[in-house]
Amino acid sequence: MTGALGVAFRFSLERTDAWRNAFVAWGHAGHDYAIVLVVASAAACAALAAWLVARFAPEASGSGIPHVEAVLSGALPPARLSLIPVKFVGGVLAIGAGLALGREGPTVQMGAFVAHSIGLVFRREARDSRPPSMHRSPARSSCSKN
Repeated sequence: MTGALGVAFRFSLERTDAWRNAFVAWGHAGHDYAIVLVVASAAACAALAAWLVARFAPEASGSGIPHVEAVLSGALPPARLSLIPVKFVGGVLAIGAGLALGREGPTVQMGAFVAHSIGLVFRREARDSRPPSMHRSPARSSCSKN
């Protein structure tokens, strides 16, 4: 499921990038109003992405990897279900608008949410969802550093 979501996100970004490039090329074709329309469209997409995050899933802000690390360390609760559509659509809108964002962080955060959800469905304990390095005892951890 995580892989399919990552592929769909990547495909959506590639399609949006192609549409944006075609739109910019049309804007450079010499139409007086076209470049204003291109800039206004990019600003509207970026504003819509920001509104989606602020309104429906504030934990979807940023790259996503710091949020995943905070959840794994127990500092934050897991994200809500609204994270996936907001991160997906908001990411496509923001990156499609030309903002300098990476696709890796959103993919990691969405994948972590899917993994957490699968763990809940199969009634796994939170401890089972932690990486093995977080299960070590302090004595064992200090021995492995030598």
